[in-house]
Amino acid sequence: MIRADVDGARELLRRIRRGEVADGSRLRDVYRNGWARLSQPEQAKKAADLLADFDWLRREQEQTAGRWTERYRAHPELLRTAREYSGKTADAN
Repeated sequence: MIRADVDGARELLRRIRRGEVADGSRLRDVYRNGWARLSQPEQAKKAADLLADFDWLRREQEQTAGRWTERYRAHPELLRTAREYSGKTADAN
């Protein structure tokens, strides 16, 4: 494992917890935001794969009109954390 991969996974985890990455997102949804450590397709893929290896994300294959696409589902604990975070920011405003 390379330090950059771990940093990317941490960043993706942080973005999920903050509700900035929706459950069922594709990698394209992540790297198109241009976030640090996640702005390239390879970086987003390595980060998502690392989180999947530790069961924070689950890969799902989906058939589209053309080729297969991969979506990532977040662990329920991450979704709970994201809901709590969004509730706190809404209360602060």
